[in-house]
Amino acid sequence: NLELEGKNDDGFNVVRVWFGEGIGEHDQDVWRYYFEDNQAWPTVVEYTEGGRTSKNSHWWKDIQQADGYFFVGRRVYFDDQERMT
Repeated sequence: NLELEGKNDDGFNVVRVWFGEGIGEHDQDVWRYYFEDNQAWPTVVEYTEGGRTSKNSHWWKDIQQADGYFFVGRRVYFDDQERMT
């Protein structure tokens, strides 16, 4: 399932993806993709394991383009306790 949640308080366009029962590691897993305006690559990808409120986040920083290809200069990972790892 795919849903555009709209803009959040931080100004990101949020897209939510979730799957039905028996699909994926856990039922009710949710992925959220946070996009900046006019960007095709998400700035943040967030995963919430089914039925939980804690989340894991990946932030992509320093997104660049060279010869028509996009690449990420830096990836920052936050665990479910919001600790940078």
